[in-house]
Amino acid sequence: MRPALGRLAAAALCALSVFAAPAGAQETPRVAAVRFVPADRIGPYRFEHLVAVRPGDPLTPDLLERNLRLLRETGLFARVAAEVAEEPVGPVLLFTLQAHPLVKDIRIKGNFLVLERDLLPLLRLRPAEPFLEETVRGDVTRLLRLYEELGYEGSVVAEEVSRWVDEVRVTYRITEGRPQVVREIVLHGNREVAAREVLEAIGISRNTFFRGTDLQRGLERLRDRYQRLGYLVEELARAIAPQ
Repeated sequence: MRPALGRLAAAALCALSVFAAPAGAQETPRVAAVRFVPADRIGPYRFEHLVAVRPGDPLTPDLLERNLRLLRETGLFARVAAEVAEEPVGPVLLFTLQAHPLVKDIRIKGNFLVLERDLLPLLRLRPAEPFLEETVRGDVTRLLRLYEELGYEGSVVAEEVSRWVDEVRVTYRITEGRPQVVREIVLHGNREVAAREVLEAIGISRNTFFRGTDLQRGLERLRDRYQRLGYLVEELARAIAPQ
C-alpha cells in the first residue's frame, strides 16, 4: 500500500504544479488616484462623474482612450488629454481638460412686433450647456428666417456675448424691419379659372400685411383647387416685387 500512496501523492503534486502561477508573474497594476486639471468641475458637472474610472480599477491598455472618448462625447470640452503619472502612491491618471464656457443665460432684446414666446422655441442654445459659436449662428439664421416669413423687411439680428471665467451670457438683439403691405396682386396664366376664384383660394387681400407663410399656404390651397377641377398643375410660382 505504501508505494500506491507514494504514486498518488506524486500525482497530486504534479496537478498543483500545473495550476500554480508561474514564478515571477506580475499582477495588473491598479489606479492609485484620478486627477483633473485645472479643476474638478465646470458649472453643474463634476468631472469624476464624466469618466468611467475610479481608484483601484485595473490599469488596462485601453483605459485612457476609453475615458478620453467619454469626455469628448460630452461636448463640454474643446480639448482633452490624459497621461499616467508614476507617483509614490502608484499610477495616477491625470486628465488635462480645456472646457468650453457654459451658457449662464440667454436673452432676447429689441423685439416688439414678435412675441418672445414665439422666438424662444427657435433657439438651440440652452442655459448650462456648452457655448458654441456655430449654435449661435444657427439661432441667428432661424430668427431672421422667421422675420422674413412674417414679412418684416430689413430685420437684423445680432448676437452679443458677455464673458466671465467659465460662463457666458448671450443676448440676441433684434432690430425689427418694417412690415410689408400687399399693394397689388397680379395673376398670370389663369385662363380657365376666374381671377375671383384664384384670389379666394389664395386668401390674400390688398392693403393687408404680407406674410410669406400665408402666401405659401394660399398657393397650396390653389393647387388643391386646380386638382379638384381636374387640372394637372405643372407650376405655381410666386414673384414678390419690392415696395
